[in-house]
Amino acid sequence: MSAQLPTYLQFFMEDYRHLLVPGSTEPSTGGSTSKLFDTVYGLRVTQTEQDGDIKFNFSLVPSDASINAHPEGKFYDYDFIPFHGDTYLDEGRVGRGMEHDSIKDRFPNIADLFKKWRYHFEDESLSGLFPLELDPEQDFSMNALLMGWKIEGFLMACWVALQPDVLTVEYNTDIDCYHLDKNEDMNGEFNSFINNLEEIVYLPEVANIQ
Repeated sequence: MSAQLPTYLQFFMEDYRHLLVPGSTEPSTGGSTSKLFDTVYGLRVTQTEQDGDIKFNFSLVPSDASINAHPEGKFYDYDFIPFHGDTYLDEGRVGRGMEHDSIKDRFPNIADLFKKWRYHFEDESLSGLFPLELDPEQDFSMNALLMGWKIEGFLMACWVALQPDVLTVEYNTDIDCYHLDKNEDMNGEFNSFINNLEEIVYLPEVANIQ
């Protein structure tokens, strides 16, 4: 029996199609490994089934367009801090908050998507159209909105971590902090991220998402 994708990752793939390259979810050849999707900014996610579990693998789509080199040739760590009133993205571990123009210079592939991602949460949560936190007492659709938003941010953080001149990325949530390093196990961090968030809420059967 094939392993099931995490419920909210399935929701993300269905509801966030604008972030995925059309047709990129077709299975690739090569045993139990298949391509899950490519993002429009150049992240490739594949899955490998092993002993009833799924291992996710992250890489850049093999194209020069997937790479955003630092304009000054510098190497930095980055922090994603997606909380109200925070900078959302810091360069270096000294708290240099990056605003849109700085992000556009450094990471043009994600700059506009990042801006929409940030203000989607900032604006709609204040209006009551978007939840501030996951809650088992909350309607599934509201939790799904926030989970999709968190997954979107995590995937952008993975893409940043894979850039050749990025050292590491820390992705912070209200639950934990995830360390993303292209030379280490990003799959383990992603699994922990998904599992920790899904444990908070009641998960209906996948069929009920439709």
